[in-house]
Amino acid sequence: TVEPSRLGRVEVTAGSMRLKLRGERLSYDGSLRTNGGALALAGDGRPLDEVPYFAIRRGQADSIDIGSLLGRTDLRTDMSARFTGVASGSSADSMHGKLSLQLLPSRINQAQLSGGRVNLDLADGTVRADLRLEGRDGELAAKLSGRTGTAMQLHADGNFRLERLARWTGRFDADGRVESRFVLDAAGDSAGLVSLGGTINAGGGVGGVRLHAVHLALVPEPGVIQVDTFFVRSNVATLDGGGRVALRKSSG
Repeated sequence: TVEPSRLGRVEVTAGSMRLKLRGERLSYDGSLRTNGGALALAGDGRPLDEVPYFAIRRGQADSIDIGSLLGRTDLRTDMSARFTGVASGSSADSMHGKLSLQLLPSRINQAQLSGGRVNLDLADGTVRADLRLEGRDGELAAKLSGRTGTAMQLHADGNFRLERLARWTGRFDADGRVESRFVLDAAGDSAGLVSLGGTINAGGGVGGVRLHAVHLALVPEPGVIQVDTFFVRSNVATLDGGGRVALRKSSG
């Protein structure tokens, strides 16, 4: 039983966990309530096996306020979701797992989301994910595929649309809308990101600025983010350029 406690900026008001280990099978059922929302988990596993196994049979998140958890006064959320998941493996390259999450009606600042889903599959370091969020104030659809671990290679493509931008940002002096299409490829190693390539195209407007076209093209090059093309055309200015941003000290 968890009594009222504090972990950094997170205030825990109550919590409990029931654990049972019979033979090599573990079962658990618990919940935690904080100033940033509540979390409940129930499931089982075999943590002592040669290949450990762990499962969330029933997961529920209620009224999660990311702003309170991160100490961000400019961000207030009310996120709720149901989820299940399984994972097995003894290393990142041999891990197998599945995650299925259903987003319930939620709020980010004043923007409303009617729901969404996240499905993720991981097998021997190969990952596939499908993300979709939708609501009257915007939507996001994206797919992710590739490999994780020390030789990470990830491909992501999707699009998003944000309406009534002020409801998302909380800045009502800069309302507008943004929509974008993106295709990105990332590579990494044990030290982090190695290269990033792809394209991002966007349009919309913020306040009195109308963005007729935004185009960013990145060429994958080890150790740097190589900006091949950066172009913005709006009602107030046209900008274009390119350059390099070093990812490693050895890149110059």
